[in-house]
Amino acid sequence: MPSRESIDRAKELLPIPKLWRLLGLPGEPKACCRSPFRKEKKPSFSIFDRGRAAKDHGTGQKFDSPSFLAEARGLSIGQALAQFVRMAGGEAGSCEHPSPRERADSERWRKAVQTKPDLSKFWLPTKQEIREIAHDRGLCVAAPVIAARLNCLRCGYVAGYHSWILTDPAGWNAEARRFGRLPYPGYGQLSQRKAHTIRHSQKSWPLGLGVERTLVERASLICIVEGGPDYISAWHFLYLAKRWDVLPIATLGRAIHGLHPDALEMLKGKRIRFFPHLDPDQGALEQISLIGEQLRQVGCQLTYFDLQGMRTRVGALVKDLNDLARLSPGQSEELGDLFFVTPLSPKLETERTLDG
Repeated sequence: MPSRESIDRAKELLPIPKLWRLLGLPGEPKACCRSPFRKEKKPSFSIFDRGRAAKDHGTGQKFDSPSFLAEARGLSIGQALAQFVRMAGGEAGSCEHPSPRERADSERWRKAVQTKPDLSKFWLPTKQEIREIAHDRGLCVAAPVIAARLNCLRCGYVAGYHSWILTDPAGWNAEARRFGRLPYPGYGQLSQRKAHTIRHSQKSWPLGLGVERTLVERASLICIVEGGPDYISAWHFLYLAKRWDVLPIATLGRAIHGLHPDALEMLKGKRIRFFPHLDPDQGALEQISLIGEQLRQVGCQLTYFDLQGMRTRVGALVKDLNDLARLSPGQSEELGDLFFVTPLSPKLETERTLDG
């Protein structure tokens, strides 16, 4: 554990605004701003005391620099204190002459920021687990089978609960969901949630893109869906349509403020179709507008699929691609159009162009 003197010195050298930028968190740190830890419409986060303290008025949580780091990186306070002092030593070296120890500590921290989630405790799903995933989501068994064969689907215990985990061979991003469509109960600073992000995940990396590179290069269309269930559902429709020239990838969660540079390089010049959730707050459309601008700059052709007005077999409004797997019988025969129509189908005019 660092000494009190070294912690106090580090707090002076590395106030919250400087730490915020160093961590690459979204938004701009100032006296009144939006929280970097959650999505919010109105600013409720404030930084004060010359950058040494902050408060999230939406949750009531207070921060100094070490606890801010702990929240941002999912660390215990002891881990955060040790890392924070090392980071401050590296920062001091930019103005002074760092010792070999300081340079080594700073380099270790930079590598730690790029740490991948630990997926070693998870296994490929068994036949029974495959069947349970398909049943929970109302999909054909082939859908999770394909995801597993691409090394994008694993199973294991997360927060003590039997879960299925979506990732890809690149291993930069992973998200878990419980069997039976049950939520993870809240504990500590985490509230009840449908999905649990595996620590050290890089949200800017789209799940499913880290498969064999030739699959990406040969794909005539890349489908970008939102969330793990929609990723499995995409393979459900692709299997039914037997369209192996189409590759789905998924963004996990709303807290994505841009795609990873390596992802943009792999997607350069591709035809892209988004399948955003139909959310009341239009948040999904806002996110694809941001990502779409990045993709447009690397020469991608962009469209999105509009779920507006579609209903399941029991008449409920469709809000995402997983709901779409429960189409009425009359609509099921249009599955090919749902993904691949070019130009617009005269029967299902659901494809929209993302204007530049």
